[in-house]
Amino acid sequence: MKSKVVALVVSLAACSALNSSAQSYQPGELIVRFKEGPSVSSASVKSLYQSLGVRDVQTFSPLMGRLQTIKLNPGVDTISALQAAQRDPRVERAQLNYILTIPEKSSKFVKTAKKHPYSKQLNLFAFYETEEDNDQNGGHKDDRPKLERRPDLPSEEQPDEMAKHLWGLKTIQARAAWDNYPSEFKYNMTVAVIDTGIDYNHEDLGYNLWRKKSKTTGKEFVGYDFIHDDELPYDDQGHGTHTAGTIGAVGYNGIGVLGVAPAVNVMSLKFLGGKGGGTTADAVRAIDYAVTHGAKVLSNSWGGPGEDDNAELKEAIIRAEKKNVLFIVAAGNEETNNDTSEERSYPASFKLPNLISVAASDIEDKKAYFSNFGPETTHIFAPGVNILSSVPGSDYKAASGTSMACPHVAGAAAMIWSLKPKWSYKQVRDILLKSVDKVDGFEKFVSSGGRLNLAKAVKEAGRSFNKP
Repeated sequence: MKSKVVALVVSLAACSALNSSAQSYQPGELIVRFKEGPSVSSASVKSLYQSLGVRDVQTFSPLMGRLQTIKLNPGVDTISALQAAQRDPRVERAQLNYILTIPEKSSKFVKTAKKHPYSKQLNLFAFYETEEDNDQNGGHKDDRPKLERRPDLPSEEQPDEMAKHLWGLKTIQARAAWDNYPSEFKYNMTVAVIDTGIDYNHEDLGYNLWRKKSKTTGKEFVGYDFIHDDELPYDDQGHGTHTAGTIGAVGYNGIGVLGVAPAVNVMSLKFLGGKGGGTTADAVRAIDYAVTHGAKVLSNSWGGPGEDDNAELKEAIIRAEKKNVLFIVAAGNEETNNDTSEERSYPASFKLPNLISVAASDIEDKKAYFSNFGPETTHIFAPGVNILSSVPGSDYKAASGTSMACPHVAGAAAMIWSLKPKWSYKQVRDILLKSVDKVDGFEKFVSSGGRLNLAKAVKEAGRSFNKP
């Protein structure tokens, strides 16, 4: 039976992490990294499990070293077990399995865009969640549709029916960047959308999805679901499909919208469930999966607590940097300074060389009131208010948030890198930040002092383009 979908009107209070009354970590779970060397044997580790009261263990991929998620027996105090693990000489590092969430504002969508591209009531959004068979981990796994075959493109290019409503693309001068885009560079770049999944059968996304065949089943897959541990990363919330459309909805197919990079491969990695929450352990697994499977740009519209306390999340991004991968992240929606606030959002506030933290701007080139900022930790503005994009069910809605700004930059990074595939992440990052449109006052909020301009970035990368 299909889960019933209900729409709930909720307030506009914006937060990237859970609010103070909610649990900020997964009770009964720890992430533990054991030391390397013969002194830390399997028998030795098992004895630690017994002392901590461990009932189950999940081992990460070899790429991550001796890293495990351990689940504790009912009744075992999580904090006490954490402290015991941190004191143990066999343990290199132990931490809580923090809960990460999509920014609250960007988990809400305005009215159906096929009739109404934008709502005049800007603080009225609808939050979608499944009513049955749904918890923090999302909807029931049997409700997910099978992956359909890759759709065909029309024989001739046709204007996308909703393109005129994509003010963000006009603002960043995307059309000028596309005009001389050589066909030989199409589909040579993969962007991983690490989020709530994607409606992989969406009419405007299906062709552009990254696809591989399973060696065991022979069936195609488009990514991975780290909640259900299988290859059906279906979006039961809406957020991931929306960000994916801004990155890479198919261009000139006569339907829907088109993405910043309309000829890119989009990989779907689901670690956030139907209520928008997921764990650090699954985020780490998703990041490493993306890197291992060839994604060069990672789009991350989510956040949560703790630089010092969430070390394994930071280490995952560092591993990506060593593999020449860019990590694009939403700055958060708390209307706060990520440089100084005690409530700053991570991973947006990590100071890492391969990370770009994105703030949201509006149609008047002003900072969106809800957007986080910080000239040390936040790097660039991109359109993030009333952004029209795809949502599950081959539908389209407009939404606001730094979650909507982040995929604009992820798509732009893919465009630049596809034209210069031998470049390093640093070269791509530098071009994006140096080619911004400077806006008065933005230097107070972001290190680049400006808003994304794709056409300028392409020009700076050495490609000609026609002016609009």
